[in-house]
Amino acid sequence: MEDTLHVLFGCDVTNRCWRIAGLSNVIDPRIATFDDASSLILDIFSQEDSMTAGRVAVMIEVLWRNMNNMIWNNESENYSKLGLHALASWQEWHMAQESDHRVHVQVTNTSWIPPPIGMVKCNVDTGFNTIRGTSNRGWCVRNSLGSFVIAGAAWDFGISPILDMEASVLKEAMLSAIDLGLDHVIFESDSQNVTNVIRSNHNGISEFSFIISSIKSLLLSFPNFKVKFVIRQAHSVAHTLAKAADS
Repeated sequence: MEDTLHVLFGCDVTNRCWRIAGLSNVIDPRIATFDDASSLILDIFSQEDSMTAGRVAVMIEVLWRNMNNMIWNNESENYSKLGLHALASWQEWHMAQESDHRVHVQVTNTSWIPPPIGMVKCNVDTGFNTIRGTSNRGWCVRNSLGSFVIAGAAWDFGISPILDMEASVLKEAMLSAIDLGLDHVIFESDSQNVTNVIRSNHNGISEFSFIISSIKSLLLSFPNFKVKFVIRQAHSVAHTLAKAADS
């Protein structure tokens, strides 16, 4: 089992895979604690949220397949490619699940709805530019008349995990609203997973868990901040901003 722990989690080249997949902060704190792979994996699956556990499971499968391919066929993929492959596989699966869910959502409010008088609404969204290799985000604030107040867009090199991005842009928009002195704000995201986790008793040590914890703290400090889920059709401005962030 120690050999399995080393192959899947412990060696330098494997660590690069976990970093590229955005999961090194889940694995690194546990390496010194556990001396066998099964205990480490069990701890992840029992302590982390289902999204993080799923990403870890995909990465383990990719590494295991590569190890078997090396043993039986003397062929091995570059470890950087393995990390990117695991990340892409997870994102494709996750986005397919969200798309499947949205098919069953009653499309009643497909257009943007203004907030109540005295409040503003901030829509947030993320996107990828696979050609440039960037992760993009955008947010837009409008008032009860539907008039534009302010917007923001940004991008970073590298393809980040989708859930981390959806949570990060929400946190970034909340901090921007605070800087601007906006204290009655409805934040809308088209990631139902993120909005559900915010309402849950979620905890963990992943980057996603840390961002969610920060959002919850902000919501406690600013009781007139609200976070809601909205389908993408009612979310087009933020989506466009995110797509164009690196243009």
